[in-house]
Amino acid sequence: MAAALRKGAVERLLIAGLALKYCVKATALDGRKHGFKVFVIQEAVRGIEVQRGDVAAAKRQIEAAGIAFVRSDEARGMLRPGPDMAS
Repeated sequence: MAAALRKGAVERLLIAGLALKYCVKATALDGRKHGFKVFVIQEAVRGIEVQRGDVAAAKRQIEAAGIAFVRSDEARGMLRPGPDMAS
């Protein structure tokens, strides 16, 4: 996936998803590991609190990797128009 993203000149990833502790965290950390600038859209993720503190711990791990949580309006401002996006 990283190679395909690079081929498409993708530099940053905006992440949204249901399970902050699982899918979102794994995707965000993987993107970071591959050298992308990664942002998690805070209103577009939800945490699953299996054990008390799970969500807070996942957020700390994500932030410790240099990944920022951003609001959706901030994320919208990061988008650059492509061939399939209206300007």
